[in-house]
Amino acid sequence: MVTSEELIAFESQIADDFNSGKIKSPVHLYHGNESQMIEIFEHIDIKNDWVCCTWRNHYQALLKGIPSKLIHDEILA
Repeated sequence: MVTSEELIAFESQIADDFNSGKIKSPVHLYHGNESQMIEIFEHIDIKNDWVCCTWRNHYQALLKGIPSKLIHDEILA
């Protein structure tokens, strides 16, 4: 499972990309909610359960096992 530190590091990179102008749209960050998301995902079968969310979904994607590079590339796109 992804750790709080890994989630924070990913989000810090996204914030840096936004602040440097690489991301042109608004970003909504989770910082401070890592332990709650990890706790929820301890009860999810990441191979078989569907996870639906609308906004600010990068933590869910990371915790579901989607590679961080893919998520990062999609956010930049």
